[in-house]
Amino acid sequence: SQHMHTHSVGIEVCNFGWIKDGKTYAGATADRSQIVTLAQPFRGHKTWHRYSDTQIEVLRKWILWIAERDSIDVRKGLVEEVRAKGAAGFEFNEDAYYGRIKGLWTHTNTRKDKVDMFPQQELMDMLLSL
Repeated sequence: SQHMHTHSVGIEVCNFGWIKDGKTYAGATADRSQIVTLAQPFRGHKTWHRYSDTQIEVLRKWILWIAERDSIDVRKGLVEEVRAKGAAGFEFNEDAYYGRIKGLWTHTNTRKDKVDMFPQQELMDMLLSL
């Protein structure tokens, strides 16, 4: 929504998303060290392009810096959903879509056609540490 677009801060995390038969959606072969298999499928896929430890740490620092700069309570939104629902907290959330809940969200929470973030355990652990 335009309202969400103009009242949000975006952070992009480079990632190829789901992996099928060792290949990304773009057809590139994924190195084995960059593949993670989830305990449960997310959006129809169990195998994903792994977020590196460095990506997760840099993302943590960006989230905290932006939260302080813009007075955003990043413990609201996705973090609450992950705390309550685990990996399912990354799924589409109608309240987030309509802007009824403020806080930290992903495109995946606000759009059914996006998979910009997926519930890799190390990412969930970082979010719960905020």
